[in-house]
Amino acid sequence: MTRVRIVQLGPLQEQLNLREVVIKANRSQGQYIFHLAAPLEHVGEPTEYDGQYKFDLLADHLQSKRGNDTAQILIGVTDHAIYDQMFSAVNSELTCILISTADIEEDKVIQKTSRAGYVLFEIGAHLLTIEYRKLKKPKIKGEPEDCAEPWHKERLTCIFDWDEERRHTGQKIASPKMCAISSALLYEAGVAQTLIDATTNLVRAGLTPIRTFLRNQARDPITILILAALLGSVAGLKVFSTVSWWLQPYILLSLALAVLLPYRFWQLSRNK
Repeated sequence: MTRVRIVQLGPLQEQLNLREVVIKANRSQGQYIFHLAAPLEHVGEPTEYDGQYKFDLLADHLQSKRGNDTAQILIGVTDHAIYDQMFSAVNSELTCILISTADIEEDKVIQKTSRAGYVLFEIGAHLLTIEYRKLKKPKIKGEPEDCAEPWHKERLTCIFDWDEERRHTGQKIASPKMCAISSALLYEAGVAQTLIDATTNLVRAGLTPIRTFLRNQARDPITILILAALLGSVAGLKVFSTVSWWLQPYILLSLALAVLLPYRFWQLSRNK
């Protein structure tokens, strides 16, 4: 499994708990192992006149503090603005991800979910970017500020939309999905389905618990069967005394299955 280290760069907003990010990240998948490193309180003065930090310089500063850390990927989370108004990006060596929470209050959707959910979304998207670019032939060249595959400038409500406005990020977090174009790129590059599933789980790990819960129930065949039985039993009870004797056992069976619905909900939620 790939070892990933998350590092706080400078002070963060009080509402963002990176320990929560690490816990949710490890619970949601089994391809990456996340650890939280000691924070770097001082990141130096801004490199740009408007108070922003150049991506490469901030990434180099993070890498220089690695020490004996053996993690394959470092993720720096900062409240500072990154040059060119970037929210997040990965370096050309595919070893470092930077995520900025600057101006996050501009997105009402993020405010209603959680800042941890935003960070998890960006982590998942960029880890999948790394997996794709490792396999892509010929190698993708460009600066972190450039929009390069699997990202695209078309707004398709895809996790790889290269948005320049913070408010669009919340829309992707609320309904995370991948467009056909990006899916085809991952398939052509040969990215393993296990890695796609793991990073997609990371992207979705920030959804509110009730939303995640309902999404899981909708995909569970046993739950669907029980729900169908519940509907059938409700309808059947109304006409139980009027139907033929040979239909009555089926109505009773549907009612028995429906009784199992609360237990199934509890069982699935306990396994998450």
